[in-house]
Amino acid sequence: MKKNDTHKKNDENRGEYCQNREAKKPETIPTDSPLKRSVPCLNLNGLSNSPKRSKEATASSIYCPLCSFFSAEPDIVEQHINIFHFESPEVVIDDSDSEPVLACPICDRSFENVALLQLHVDSDHSSLFSDSSKEINVCPVCQLNNFRDSDQLAVHVEQHFSNVSPCTPVTPGNVDYFLAKEFQIYERKKQYERERKEFHALQNQYGMDNKGNYKIQSENNMAKAVELGTMSVAEYQEMKVAIGLSERLGIDDGHSCTKRICSVITSFNEKAKNNSTWVTYLANETSHFATTYGDTGWGCGYRNIQMLLTCLVSNPDYKSCVEGLCQVSRQDSQENWLFSSSHEGMDIPSVSRIQSFIEKAWKAGFDLPGQEQLGGILVNTRKWIGATEVATLFSYIGIKYRLMDFHQPTGEGKMHPVLFEWVFNYFAKSEAFKPCLYLQHQGHSRTIVGAEKSLKNGAIRLLVLDPGHSKERMEKIISQGSGGLKHIRRYLTSLQAQQYQIMVIDGVIDNDEEYQRSKNIRSTRIP
Repeated sequence: MKKNDTHKKNDENRGEYCQNREAKKPETIPTDSPLKRSVPCLNLNGLSNSPKRSKEATASSIYCPLCSFFSAEPDIVEQHINIFHFESPEVVIDDSDSEPVLACPICDRSFENVALLQLHVDSDHSSLFSDSSKEINVCPVCQLNNFRDSDQLAVHVEQHFSNVSPCTPVTPGNVDYFLAKEFQIYERKKQYERERKEFHALQNQYGMDNKGNYKIQSENNMAKAVELGTMSVAEYQEMKVAIGLSERLGIDDGHSCTKRICSVITSFNEKAKNNSTWVTYLANETSHFATTYGDTGWGCGYRNIQMLLTCLVSNPDYKSCVEGLCQVSRQDSQENWLFSSSHEGMDIPSVSRIQSFIEKAWKAGFDLPGQEQLGGILVNTRKWIGATEVATLFSYIGIKYRLMDFHQPTGEGKMHPVLFEWVFNYFAKSEAFKPCLYLQHQGHSRTIVGAEKSLKNGAIRLLVLDPGHSKERMEKIISQGSGGLKHIRRYLTSLQAQQYQIMVIDGVIDNDEEYQRSKNIRSTRIP
């Protein structure tokens, strides 16, 4: 028999099968075959007319895509297809041999066995039995698929890796649990995003973002000052040259230095001695250094180190220790006119030079936990330093220290009367040389140069130099006489941070064993 005749015969058989199903009992496919479909995925609502239109059909009639059956109701047409076309494929007997031929219920092709027919339907007619517009949410672990959406599936997958039973289906009884889990995931995402933003903000605040350094920040902020009219172009050029030389030589340019503050305080107290009811004790001569365009917001620790150095260079023992960090002034240098930070024949180091010396201390084995915390790098960064880094620096150059940790308030509210009493006793002790004190608290550091006590009620106030006070402000304070001292006096109610640290300069390291011990930073808790 010819192939075309076979196809013709198949068409006739299909039509006969639809009209009188009982007249012909075709061989059926095994019940476990994928061809047994209970509900075909056909969108009959989109069908309206068929090419073979019957005279009895109306404009709203829907034709069966497999035969000439039609109806105005989509459900009836779908039922017709399920019953007459998708229950089992018909068997067509080819006259040329005795082997049965299985006809495709959708097209006019026929096959010798069920396997070939199944392969043909799955590959050539798969679009009729799938809905690509629907997203199927299937668990990749247990293949469960009764999930409303991808979020619910995510909750389920997470259970596979927790103590909760992983294959719990979504039912009316446990829907509250799944809603709670979804809300937990949502809150976790919000918390992660919030913590990420806070972390980046802290990185930026403490200079850990690796953006900029002293020189870059100086030039950027000076350019803004020129735009705002607070700095002239000539001043900008002069300061740019000074900063460049300062970075190259490692010497502070002295533009923010106000010298001999302790002498000024002493002179004011002498004039008011007859009318004063306060007794004053001061450190040895100390100069004030303010943060500048290049270190505003992060340089207070370095500026307090400079204040400590201006005090130490007046003592021969300490001066011999700081000679490596400070440098002997070159009075004959043509560049010396740019600098005014020389004290006792020593040039005070720049911020960048101090950073490099702390790095050297780390490499020599000092304060390894601090090195790890700050990444081992300070040069060309805007990283903050604290009392431990200051102690590390002075230990490295051979100077003893004591680190006093006032770890909690000892008075009403957040006041620290024990700290005030300790500082007053330190300055009141009779000694030939009295270094100033480094004061650290969260977010800022300052230098204490003295303490005063009332003869009437025993109240104590501290004399504190703040790097945040500009040189112009310090000069204004000095010009106001004794009345200007109110700007550097701090009362018990003025210092109310939760914790304070004070670093005390306490002599010179005189043997190698002590030098090695000083590599580990230690502190004393008070009380």
